[in-house]
Amino acid sequence: MKKVLACLLIVVLLCSLSIMLFSCDSKELKKLEYIDANGEVATVSIKKSEDPDQVTASICALANKPVDTSSINSIMASLSASLNLAGTQNDTAWDANLNASATIGAAIPAYVQDMTPEDFITGLKFYAGINATGKVPQDIMNLMDDEETVDFTKTVDLNESANLYLDENAVYAKIAFSDNMSKLVPMLGLILPTINNKTSKVDLLDDDFLANLIEQKEITKEDIAKLYESLHNANNSYIKIFEGLDEDEEEVVDGTDETEVTEETNDFEFNYANVKKLVEAFNIKVTKTKGSVATFSASIDKNTMKKLNELFPPEEGEEPTFDEDFKGSFSVELSIDAKTMLDVSLSVSSSTIGEFISDPDNGLIVSSGSFTVTASISTAALPTISQEDKDAAKESPMLTMAVKGIIGKILG
Repeated sequence: MKKVLACLLIVVLLCSLSIMLFSCDSKELKKLEYIDANGEVATVSIKKSEDPDQVTASICALANKPVDTSSINSIMASLSASLNLAGTQNDTAWDANLNASATIGAAIPAYVQDMTPEDFITGLKFYAGINATGKVPQDIMNLMDDEETVDFTKTVDLNESANLYLDENAVYAKIAFSDNMSKLVPMLGLILPTINNKTSKVDLLDDDFLANLIEQKEITKEDIAKLYESLHNANNSYIKIFEGLDEDEEEVVDGTDETEVTEETNDFEFNYANVKKLVEAFNIKVTKTKGSVATFSASIDKNTMKKLNELFPPEEGEEPTFDEDFKGSFSVELSIDAKTMLDVSLSVSSSTIGEFISDPDNGLIVSSGSFTVTASISTAALPTISQEDKDAAKESPMLTMAVKGIIGKILG
């Protein structure tokens, strides 16, 4: 029995030790430098906290931390949203829901020394994808027009997906749109029959398209090396980027060679005092840290607007900058990986979204509504098209014309 208890004790100790090791924050969150309230260099280790000074120091330290791009070869940006609504319109019950996402990413070869422009472009990869499922008003596009109304009682079901890949000098499109998509966007009805529910292919080397483009733009090996070096030697920070937005700009006057220097002033200076004002106004907290990732939370409501107007009062005779009649409330969560400072996720959610849509004067009542929007940047590898889909891909003249037109416009 003693041996059994001893073995159990060893297992418990090992499990406890492993949990401690894996939950321990990494060095990227420890002893980070920032400029404090007195203008002096200070250090902070980021940890869970609701103290405004600790949170402010954490934000200033992360904003000052160099962005490490030395080993980055790919990057993706994604946006996802979920929406649920229910209510009545002129006493007729309705409900709607939507889950949608969009992703775009690009990757460059990991090694480019002495690589020819043709080989470099062959090694480029690109991905774009959209997905949407749910039930939405048939005339939802009218939401973009203030003069049009939306009939929420007439809905269509969605189950849509589209994926675009650039791989080895070829663009592949895999599209699966329902007939209802053409009802929402009528112009799609002109092109969908040729590319829908199949994998289409555009060979960029066909007719020497890329070769001619490289020759016209006089792209050289040296240009490729400089591009690669600029991407992998960047040592910027969010503060530097913010300050760069505030630099003087030169504008051409009347189409002549004379220039007029205009000083762009920004009302917000990124310093400890101003960041602390925002921390207090938005009730920002550090909710957790795990490894090299720090997570912040914030809230937005009418009290936030009031605090912002107190902290950043308008000039005499001017209206308050922030709307104190702000409807609803929002919760915000931001996670950032301090290792690269590029892996970031921002989520905004609300259970009071119906207050923005309800229009009782016109018979529209939203009884319940919630939404979440998440935006993220990732340095993970791009999604790739399967060899099976590659083999099944067929040339599409319409897609070929569209893709080459877009590339020519971008580079032209």
